[in-house]
Amino acid sequence: MKKFITAVFVIMIVPALVLTYFWLKGSGSREKSSTPDTVQPVKTEEVSYRMEPILSSPLQKLSIRIEQDESGGVVYSVADAGGLVLLGKSAVGINTDLCDFSQGLSFVSQIPAKIVDEKYANISGKRSVSRNYYRETVLTFEKNEFLMDVYFRAYEDGFAYRFAIRSKDGGQTGMQVIAETGSFAVPAGSRITAELTDSVSTKFCYENLYSTHSVEWLSEKRPGYVCFPALIAVADESGSQSGKYLLLSEADMISSSYRGSVLGIGEDNTFVTQAAPAAGETPTVITTDFLSPWRFGVYG
Repeated sequence: MKKFITAVFVIMIVPALVLTYFWLKGSGSREKSSTPDTVQPVKTEEVSYRMEPILSSPLQKLSIRIEQDESGGVVYSVADAGGLVLLGKSAVGINTDLCDFSQGLSFVSQIPAKIVDEKYANISGKRSVSRNYYRETVLTFEKNEFLMDVYFRAYEDGFAYRFAIRSKDGGQTGMQVIAETGSFAVPAGSRITAELTDSVSTKFCYENLYSTHSVEWLSEKRPGYVCFPALIAVADESGSQSGKYLLLSEADMISSSYRGSVLGIGEDNTFVTQAAPAAGETPTVITTDFLSPWRFGVYG
């Protein structure tokens, strides 16, 4: 029975992730272009020098609040139109041997939010053409001789973010990743269905059994790592099940030339992005201009 349930779960989730990849990246002919796969210089005439903290989806069904915490790090939270918190204050950042981009950042500028409405051809699925409809903004921060651009997208049924690291002089600089510090702060009382792996080893795969646990149990027992994709049954502020779900994962791994990730189990129901098993055994080196994979959540 467990194998049957796992097979059904995989059959349901894998096609969803494939469609989500194209939801974020797109393929085939387009009516409008979206965020490029390479870091582009920010034009001065396009930016604002005041931070606008709220990014809402085009029809206002979902909103992302973006701010800096007391340490100077970038944090965000996500809620739906009814006020249901999907994620509490969650971090965006990375720590390297040359610069820690998780704290001490100074805000530089922000590209005002704009709506992107494009269509792309599907390779497979129920529709031959899909719509990619979202509102996007890009915030730029600085620290030492580097710039960090953070891209946020708000969809009616989800959100996504990625970040870029650039040298101020435009040159190429290599740096070794110490740890990625991005996190997902899951509401108390929520339950997570995902594969768990107990160690960072070469014996890791995405074909083991999926199990369901409360975030409190995971935070207390710390059985290892939570693997992508992770399906969250979101609890409301009273801790009761809301009937809403959030699927967390990552996308655009190939063009980013970056390693895959799992979620380390932290305190206060917070899950931190870490190098996937096996990938974590070899030091990860990134070179400016670096563009991370997308981290995203699909909501419904």
